[in-house]
Amino acid sequence: MNKRTYQFINGNSFRRFTIYLQTGPESEPEQVAFVFDARFNYGDSHKKIVTNHKKHGAWGSEEDGDCPFVFNEEEDFKIKILVEDDSFKVGTVSGGNNLN
Repeated sequence: MNKRTYQFINGNSFRRFTIYLQTGPESEPEQVAFVFDARFNYGDSHKKIVTNHKKHGAWGSEEDGDCPFVFNEEEDFKIKILVEDDSFKVGTVSGGNNLN
């Protein structure tokens, strides 16, 4: 198990933010293990979480299942991603609280 923590400090309102967990070069890698895309107000998507992956240069299907949108564009927040052998688990804390 591997843990990554990201902190976002809100200077301006977000339209969206995206986290890529990948190997290879920053632009157009062959493999992207996990994409977490939080869309506050982006195109036709409003307050929606979308996930995806890329394997051997081909993107998978976007998934936007039952993930609750817990972000407030007016508050700072942290995201913790647990990387397990067969899954990714995402947790959030807003308002500057500590992650457990």
